[in-house]
Amino acid sequence: MSEQLKTDDEIIEDLLSEMPLNDKAEVTLPSGDIVKIKPITFEEEKLLINSASSKKDPLNILIDKCVEGENLGSLLFIDKIYLLFKLREISFGNKYKFSITCPTCKDVDSYEVEIDQLPINSLEDSGPAKIKLPMCKKMMTVRRATASDEKYLGDTEVLMNNLWRFVVDIEDISKRTIISKVLKRLPAGDVNTIIGNVMCKGYGLQTEVGIRCNACGASNFIELPLTKDFFTVS
Repeated sequence: MSEQLKTDDEIIEDLLSEMPLNDKAEVTLPSGDIVKIKPITFEEEKLLINSASSKKDPLNILIDKCVEGENLGSLLFIDKIYLLFKLREISFGNKYKFSITCPTCKDVDSYEVEIDQLPINSLEDSGPAKIKLPMCKKMMTVRRATASDEKYLGDTEVLMNNLWRFVVDIEDISKRTIISKVLKRLPAGDVNTIIGNVMCKGYGLQTEVGIRCNACGASNFIELPLTKDFFTVS
């Protein structure tokens, strides 16, 4: 078919035909759920820029526009982190370059990781977890943190103050006031066990990497940063 006989839409499709992942790709999340994702396009980038003035969370905008098959609020938090790295991989390439300030000598250096080489630990059951607290020896049911819980996960203090929200019951007692008072009296070992299960510690995409400072030689483990430059070309 000659160019003169093609419609504008057909010409556009020809031009984009070799673009990787032109159609939505199916991915399996660490929780076992299956979703479809598409690369970030010019339209999503405009939304990201506008989000600064609208005070909308740009990461939530991306997932809302580029992920199909899962409600944002019901995504486990570990699934959301995985999706953000996956979206970056298919939109800007597998290599992620970032800068880190050495905690020892304060020198700023650049590093690079390959996203598809980061290990993934799948979660066998994404439902509420039944756990036995190691110190007080009581049984507790806790639910996993989801994307809609992010306002309670900002830092350790915020999470500690809202930990009661994630406890379904303790020894089959589900009264909120009792749970809240019990949590305040639990030893640190039990509290850490609860937080670990809420946050699915050890599961999902493992974003902690080892780095060695080129200036002083110190070795450190750091969490890969999700900065404003995360969704840009490395």
